[in-house]
Amino acid sequence: MKHLFMFFALFILVIPSAQATENRMLVTDIHQFINSANSAINNPNLHVGRNFLNRTTANNAVFQNKVSVYHQANPWNRVRYNNPAAYGAYYRYPSNPYYSPTSARSLKKWDHVNLLESKKRMIPGYQAHMEITGTTINPYGQSAVVDLDMKEYSMSYTPYHPSLTQKMMHANSKCKMYLSKQGEDLLMTRMDCNTNTNLPF
Repeated sequence: MKHLFMFFALFILVIPSAQATENRMLVTDIHQFINSANSAINNPNLHVGRNFLNRTTANNAVFQNKVSVYHQANPWNRVRYNNPAAYGAYYRYPSNPYYSPTSARSLKKWDHVNLLESKKRMIPGYQAHMEITGTTINPYGQSAVVDLDMKEYSMSYTPYHPSLTQKMMHANSKCKMYLSKQGEDLLMTRMDCNTNTNLPF
């Protein structure tokens, strides 16, 4: 009787834990989600990327992006104190030619989708690649924070390459993507990025 009671107690403890882990988010699910996102975003058909983001992004999702823009300094935009030809480079106001404009923007779901479509229309051969650098899944397996390294490229002219073109990186972002499990699907609820770029948007 004692053994039967222990077996019954063990049976009761095992069953709920098996049911609780049935619908957990797995690391393989996250990798599959990111691979699908890379494929959809880089598809030449704009509707594929739009439909993927529409299906996998929560309606109240927020995209926070801190952008630092790097560009070549233009010496002709400085305010000069005297004639530079006669007196050399002396400026009324001190300015740093390596100053990088920065900004922060908060986008909603469709703002983010429209920004992606604008990049694909305006940048020749636009490509984006997201690579997972870390994952943190909560103990219940229903949400996760994914660390991403995202790079954005365009095609550039290269006279010495056989195809005369190659990929040129324009932006590098370090992002945190927040995922939630809804039934069998993963849903993106938030994405925070720090971006270094030479693009105007």
